[in-house]
Amino acid sequence: MRIPLLWLLACAAAVPLRAQNIFVVVEDGVPRAVKAISDDHRPEIDDHGQLHKSQGLRYSLRKAVIYGLGVIDISAFKVEFTNSLSGVGTLQMHIYGRLKANTALRRCFMVMRFETESGKSVDFEPLPDLEANKEVVYDQVANLPLHQSPGSGHYDLMFFSDGLELLTSRMPPMYVAQQRQKTRDYFAQRAAAH
Repeated sequence: MRIPLLWLLACAAAVPLRAQNIFVVVEDGVPRAVKAISDDHRPEIDDHGQLHKSQGLRYSLRKAVIYGLGVIDISAFKVEFTNSLSGVGTLQMHIYGRLKANTALRRCFMVMRFETESGKSVDFEPLPDLEANKEVVYDQVANLPLHQSPGSGHYDLMFFSDGLELLTSRMPPMYVAQQRQKTRDYFAQRAAAH
């Protein structure tokens, strides 16, 4: 599967990744939360309870109130990059490893935020639904077209389920515990209000 590298056009709307995020696509000038990524690599958004594929081509990360309910173990998960010999043209990205969640998760996807000398970009990839405590092996190679050499930089990986970013095993344990409690409290308050 070929994964397009998409430039963040709304850089001012992007938030630091030290907090929970939602991934949005701009459709008809309106940012809409992405709930899933289709098998043909298109963002899906909720439209009155039904998912449909977005036609938007601009993406961003926005601050969210809470994380999703699950925690995903990505301790054995890796991303490797190989540049073409000329340094311009294609960047090969190999994403592989094992994923395991503490609860069943559906509509899973991954967002990769790149920040390099040549600019900021974001890419996304669908992931399989995860069953509670069942390990899934993931292995994907993608060739990303480049208009210039990326130079040096870094990337961040974020994992989502049904539109909410998930806590991961690479986050500090105290932070994970605090955020899980914050999420439980949020849903308890919502349930009590109804």
